[in-house]
Amino acid sequence: MNSLIKTTYKNFTWILTKIKAKPLSPLYLIYLKATSVTRLARTLFLVFILVLTTLLSTSLSYSAEHIKNTEKIEQLDIYTEAFPPYSDITHRDKADPANVQLIGYAVDLLDAVFKYSKAPQTISNIKTISWATAYALIQEPKVKNMLFSMTKTKERLALFKWVGPIADHTIVLFTKKNSKINIFSKKDLNNYRYATIRNDIGAILLANENILSQQIKQYQSFKHMINAINTNQAEIFSYSKQAAPYLMRQHKINPEDYKVIYILKRSPLYYAFNLSVSDATINAYQQGLDKAKKDKAFIDQLNQKYFK
Repeated sequence: MNSLIKTTYKNFTWILTKIKAKPLSPLYLIYLKATSVTRLARTLFLVFILVLTTLLSTSLSYSAEHIKNTEKIEQLDIYTEAFPPYSDITHRDKADPANVQLIGYAVDLLDAVFKYSKAPQTISNIKTISWATAYALIQEPKVKNMLFSMTKTKERLALFKWVGPIADHTIVLFTKKNSKINIFSKKDLNNYRYATIRNDIGAILLANENILSQQIKQYQSFKHMINAINTNQAEIFSYSKQAAPYLMRQHKINPEDYKVIYILKRSPLYYAFNLSVSDATINAYQQGLDKAKKDKAFIDQLNQKYFK
């Protein structure tokens, strides 16, 4: 019993030292000298010390964790592109072109991540720019930024830090509906000319199939890529099966005029972070995303809103 009390006292003294309080040595000495104290009194004294030690230890631990949590999440520059239904710009007031709102599956999900992780961010801070520009920005050294939505590949794996997955995604090859082009196997891929967006997953996947670089034309935007098909600069374009119909309609192009002829890859989308972003921030975002995705009602609502 005395050994346990001494151990308890040692722990208690250490905790008090950490919060700059003086050790209660007189109290302990009084206890040791109180030989006439009953066994019950000694037991009650021991219980008191143990309870007090536990409470102080828990309080210190909570305070340290609270400080750690509030300091670890970094402020980021966040970028995305017009990539419906995952991210898109809508005009709140047609009479005011500047009055726009960012919407989309990945946008709404990220907003929930901000709330769960208590990240110092809001959706209004997200900048919508071209994919090629954003892709270059988040590879700049020592810059705290992030880009979404991105397909994770072996070529990109070491270039960024990753949080996800966001949602399933399919990269396919489109051609004109009246085209006689058919691709039955990978061997057929080398027979055609392609249009892609610069640094987009479609361009990367085609390059992985050993297609000659001169057969793959890379453009700055979806509009330029489609224009390459319509002006016979290319026969096929590579893009997201989910996003292409939305963007076609935005550019007053009938999606029914095109058809899918080949699936390049089925892969989920992610939030991609600059390598300079701290691991603590990455972990906070991943934990926030995991919590958001566990809310079945919320995810069902997103699916109904953007994919039905």
